[in-house]
Amino acid sequence: MRIIVLSGSPLALPVLNHLHQQKQLSALICPEDMIATEVAPLQDWAMNKEVPCWQTGHANLDAELDELIRETKPKLVIVFGFPYTISPKLLQPVLFGGWNIHFSLHQENRGTITIHQLVRGRGEQVLQQHNLALSSEAEAGTALQQLSFLSTALLHEALANIGYGKKTKVFPSHANKLVFM
Repeated sequence: MRIIVLSGSPLALPVLNHLHQQKQLSALICPEDMIATEVAPLQDWAMNKEVPCWQTGHANLDAELDELIRETKPKLVIVFGFPYTISPKLLQPVLFGGWNIHFSLHQENRGTITIHQLVRGRGEQVLQQHNLALSSEAEAGTALQQLSFLSTALLHEALANIGYGKKTKVFPSHANKLVFM
């Protein structure tokens, strides 16, 4: 399966590694105006793995993502810690639409990620969800690392659930919206 990932967070590295090992990752798009310490590990990883990587600003995102979708014909677009809004029209030619991997202390608390504007008031579908017990002594970095690795397992399950590698799909296309993991 061809997958494009949009990310500005090094927490996406376990997911990127998994998709690369499965030979599913077509390209990576990073935000142009993020702090260098956030984006540099992603760009370095992409260069070392020879994965095409683009850096784009908010103003150019629609045109560049549209071109990349037309050229690579992905079956799925994954958003993981990406700060820009994605137009639902861009996802229409993508068989499984877009999936947003997002950590939250509670499903109702989605944070400030602008991608959530796509589904406000339209209902949302959660593909995978897992509760992680955090002790009061847990450090933020440790908890985020645990969530980052957990996201890889949940993504693997979600891809299996859509029938990747099987002859049938379990659920229909989500071509014009993002679903949450």
